[in-house]
Formats: sequence, C-alpha cells, structure tokens
Amino acid sequence: MLKTICFSFTGGDLDGLSYAASEQGFSVSPNEDGDGVMLTTSDIIDDLRWADFDDLMHGWAQEFGTDYQGWDAIAP
Repeated sequence: MLKTICFSFTGGDLDGLSYAASEQGFSVSPNEDGDGVMLTTSDIIDDLRWADFDDLMHGWAQEFGTDYQGWDAIAP
C-alpha cells in the first residue's frame, strides 16, 4: 500500500540535509516546532524498502550532524 512517510530531524546542518533530501526527491518543510525539518515522500513500504529508508535517514543524520527524531507513516 502506498503511504506518505515523514522523517523528522533537528539540529546540525539542516540546510545541507534539506538540499541532499530534495535532490533525492523528498519534499522538505519546517517541522511543527520550527526548530527542524520534515522530509516527506510517498512509497510502498515493505521490510526491505523500510531498511533502505532507515539506513538513509541514519546516514544523513551522521553526515549532517543532525538528530534524527523518527518517522510517521500516513495511509492516503
């Protein structure tokens, strides 16, 4: 099932993270508190695809010195 997935980050180089994420097709917007960013994409999620997202988010957190706050998925 296609889901909208949101990944939240705070701190660090949010501009660099935002640029990298947008280059990979993610929509980027400020988080609700205004102290971070929310990366959003729509995809069909299974265990293998989820592992790819998990690796990517943790890798970006390390690369840009950000704090990965977690994710949320919303069925359309």
